[in-house]
Amino acid sequence: MEQRDMYTVDEVGEALRFSRFTIYRLIKSGKLKATKPGDGKRRWRVRREDLEAYMEGGSDEILSNESV
Repeated sequence: MEQRDMYTVDEVGEALRFSRFTIYRLIKSGKLKATKPGDGKRRWRVRREDLEAYMEGGSDEILSNESV
């Protein structure tokens, strides 16, 4: 994956080998920090630092089937 400051949900999913749905669940649950830049109507973006933090500390965590 190209080194940038912000990544799309699809790019994060590709890096983690998770589905788009799983990435959205991680964002909604607060386990992966993300933002909607600008007016807040744009799509989610994940900062490189937040992706790296998740990969260092949370990528082994198993997601439950609970609705989040």
